[in-house]
Amino acid sequence: KGKYSGDQIFLAGSLVEPTSVAFNAVIERGGGIRPGDNVVILGGGPIGLAAVAVLKRAGAAKLILSEPSESRAKLAKKMGADHIVNPLKENFTESVLKLTNGLGAKLYLGNRDLL
Repeated sequence: KGKYSGDQIFLAGSLVEPTSVAFNAVIERGGGIRPGDNVVILGGGPIGLAAVAVLKRAGAAKLILSEPSESRAKLAKKMGADHIVNPLKENFTESVLKLTNGLGAKLYLGNRDLL
């Protein structure tokens, strides 16, 4: 709950841009996914977290987020991420292959500098 009356509308408004960017990236430009597809998101910033919510609603089977921040990882789990890989503590590639039974993912989403 906000400090001032009406804070909720500003909070909701602050989510429009990252959610729109995530939707555009994964659905409009990325071609979307089919229900049951595995997805990997690199980074749990505002856009990555919005992508978690968008892709979960789109039917992602296993939604894997690569994120070293514990607080962002916890929020991602609340938003629908199935698995969190901490790239500072785990081998990212091995973890993704293990979580997907060697299949990998149909969609990898992240900052182009990370891909």
